[in-house]
Amino acid sequence: MNGTTDRTRQYLDDLARMLDALDPQERADVLDGVRDHVDSALGALGHEPTAADVDRVLAELGSPGDVAREALAGRAPVAPVVAPAAARPALAGTWVPPTVVGLVLLGAAFSVFVLPLALLLAGLVLLWFSPLWTPLEKALGTILPVLGVGAVPLGSLLVFRADTPSQSGITLWGVLLLALLVAGLVTLVVLAVRGGRRARGWAA
Repeated sequence: MNGTTDRTRQYLDDLARMLDALDPQERADVLDGVRDHVDSALGALGHEPTAADVDRVLAELGSPGDVAREALAGRAPVAPVVAPAAARPALAGTWVPPTVVGLVLLGAAFSVFVLPLALLLAGLVLLWFSPLWTPLEKALGTILPVLGVGAVPLGSLLVFRADTPSQSGITLWGVLLLALLVAGLVTLVVLAVRGGRRARGWAA
């Protein structure tokens, strides 16, 4: 009996694979119909079915491919489910990183004037509302460029207008201002690179 059961199961497994394009419920209906037909035909024999009996009944049905083609011809295949493309978040376009970097750089460099200060504020607002950067990157992008780039003009003015600056004092201020400037510029480069890469990822 195990041999006959195995033959039937193999037939149904092959048929199931060929019916993948059908709706799951329709596929189950076809398989149940074939199984019922085989069981009825074997039950009508009046004796324990042999492997030859099973082969004959399955041959009368046709190959799994024949049954599958007939089933598919009478039913509409299931349309593949395509996940909708993720919508691009607001302020995630490829124009955002260079705009942020440009506004922050110009605004910080000339922040002693009113118009550049407004540009700086616009750049920082865009930076914080854009999803292209992490909170840490936004915080660093706010602090370091403002301190580094923005402090250079003002700090230089204070150093060189001092009445009696010592050489060591000037050197110390110069090193500090240079370090802040480098940190600010490096931060802007990182913002541009990482923001640009993430923006292109959304565009892909």
